[in-house]
Amino acid sequence: MKLSSLIRRYVAGSEFVIEITNSEIVVSSQSRMPRDFIAAVTEKVNAGELVTGSIYAMKQNNNLTLGFSADFPTRLRQPLLNIWHINKSKYGHS
Repeated sequence: MKLSSLIRRYVAGSEFVIEITNSEIVVSSQSRMPRDFIAAVTEKVNAGELVTGSIYAMKQNNNLTLGFSADFPTRLRQPLLNIWHINKSKYGHS
C-alpha cells in the first residue's frame, strides 16, 4: 500500500481508501462499501482505464467527501463521483 493511503487511513475523519496498484484493488473501509460503487471502480480497472490511483473519503459536516490521488485519471473522477452520490446512502449498510 502506498504511503499516501497509509496516512489517509489514520487521519481523523478518514472513512475509506480504495487503492488501485497494477490493476489490483485493495479496499480499506470502516464500513461496508456500496456494491454499485465498487462495481463501477472494478469495471474501470477491468477495462484497462484504471491501473493506478487512490480514492478516499473524508467526513465533512455530516457528509462524506471523496478525494482522489494525483495519479488518478482525471477523466474517470466525475463518473465515479456521480455513482458515489447515487449510492453513498448505502455506505455502511448491510
